[in-house]
Amino acid sequence: MLWLLIFVGIVASAIAGVLTDWLLKAWLPEKPRTKHVVASTVAIVVLLTIAAIASSIGSLPKPTDTNPTSVTPQVLMVSDITPTVARGENRAGGGGGRIAFVSSINNNDEIFVANVDGSALTNITNNAAVDFAPTWSPDGTKIAFTSDRGGGEYRVIYIMNSDGNDIFQLTDPTRDSTDPSWSPDGRRIAFSRSLGETGIYLIDIDGTNLTGLSVESDSEPNWSPDGTKIVFSSFRDDNGEIYVMNSDGTNLRNLTNDPSDDVNPTWSPNGTQIIFASYRNGNEQLYIMNADGSNQIRLTNNVWNDYQPEWSPDGAWIVFVSDRGGDNDIYIIPLMSPSTAETVTHDDTNDFVPSWQP
Repeated sequence: MLWLLIFVGIVASAIAGVLTDWLLKAWLPEKPRTKHVVASTVAIVVLLTIAAIASSIGSLPKPTDTNPTSVTPQVLMVSDITPTVARGENRAGGGGGRIAFVSSINNNDEIFVANVDGSALTNITNNAAVDFAPTWSPDGTKIAFTSDRGGGEYRVIYIMNSDGNDIFQLTDPTRDSTDPSWSPDGRRIAFSRSLGETGIYLIDIDGTNLTGLSVESDSEPNWSPDGTKIVFSSFRDDNGEIYVMNSDGTNLRNLTNDPSDDVNPTWSPNGTQIIFASYRNGNEQLYIMNADGSNQIRLTNNVWNDYQPEWSPDGAWIVFVSDRGGDNDIYIIPLMSPSTAETVTHDDTNDFVPSWQP
């Protein structure tokens, strides 16, 4: 482009020189005329060349402005961020989105699993024996439960996959064992064991290291989320009370101290509260308290019986059993609106002991 402009300038200069020479013939003598022609021609060439160079430079692309102060940064608002959805968190309660429970179908207690809305109902035990008290492992892949399928006199705790396969017998059949509760790390199970008096015991999930923590009519153990404490119900005071102790059995404390029966305690996922059932207002209703026993308040308030509560994995919902539909069914309620109940099961059989998949 530059050389083309120079060439055009030279041609134009030559033409201008010829015209200048013709004009000067009439006005100047021969010698001065020649001198002026040469001078004018050179001047025109130089001027046109400079103009061409300036035009070429002006047409070159400008460099990008790298001054950071001239760049307007993008402001990312919280509403613009799409959170990563963990397993099942699009459903009420979070977690795996399923609830295990016992149903007395055909007058035989079996363990079923269903979605939170009651769909995909599946019998995962299909056994002629009584299968009871299912509870999910912390990773949501296994279920511990109680059964008399061994044919002996006592109930035994078993562990199976969440689909009902690979059943493993955990406790021995010489004592009645029930109410299994997984430790938060999934390595141990707390449970009730009885032969005469009922007490709280611990056992590794391979069936070893059986350890007794209490032998005072204690049952329904439930681990705190940090694994340092166990809450449980006890009739050691001739009425049902909620107690808590360290996971090694020390530092025993009565949390409820009420003349009515308080049962079915369960820790909240964040470890700050405990939900339980109580008869303190006549019929069995759900109550909630701080982990130290303070601020005990009534959660459900109706003429029916509500019991066996358990928290959803996100702590926003409660699953429980109620006879408000005529027989015992599984319901869920939002913690912030406990008067609004949704059905998980609604059938002609009795359903019990719900457990929400983590």
